[in-house]
Amino acid sequence: MRFNWGFGIVVVAGLFVAFILSLVYQCSQQQVDLVTDKYYEKELKYQEQIDQEKNTLALSGKLTVVAGPGEVVIRYPEDHQSGQMTGEVRFFRPDNAKLDFTVPVNSGSANEQRIATEKVKQGWWNVQVQWNHAGKPFYQQEKVLIN
Repeated sequence: MRFNWGFGIVVVAGLFVAFILSLVYQCSQQQVDLVTDKYYEKELKYQEQIDQEKNTLALSGKLTVVAGPGEVVIRYPEDHQSGQMTGEVRFFRPDNAKLDFTVPVNSGSANEQRIATEKVKQGWWNVQVQWNHAGKPFYQQEKVLIN
């Protein structure tokens, strides 16, 4: 069989079409995680979060989030009495929404909360703490590395 230009062009075009179809298939199999499922509802309430962050910045004592071996320790502000706080601590993994979990705020007598991380996947996590004290809402987000 003799090779000519027409046959070469058909082979190249066929390979190109096969390549494009394989890319389309691979792209359709990718998992796309949104930051939240209710994006538009949360966007409308974003001003509330900004107000909560302003309340947090106005505190004399600060909330700290520290990742240690096997646990994450959250220290609440000194002026917040334990037992009077409600809210939640959300562990948010940007690369996989299936790993996200939420824990209720539960400060002990020392105004700190320890959350075990033995069963949590290692890597970077956004820890979002939203709490209420004396009817006033607060919000703080920290990025921690869990080993």
